[in-house]
Amino acid sequence: MLPSQPHPEHSLTSYNSSSSLHTQSIMLTIALIGVPVVIAYTISIYWIFRGKVQKEHLVY
Repeated sequence: MLPSQPHPEHSLTSYNSSSSLHTQSIMLTIALIGVPVVIAYTISIYWIFRGKVQKEHLVY
């Protein structure tokens, strides 16, 4: 991805720039818990504030 001219062993490759397996597993766990929470929150807020907005209530 980003080669190093004087020292090729210091080049940034996808393998060298990736996080450790432990970090990736922690982030996967957080994402598997967090994404459904965000989706549920979005749906509940949409449900609470559903309905038409009257034109006279809009502020320009």
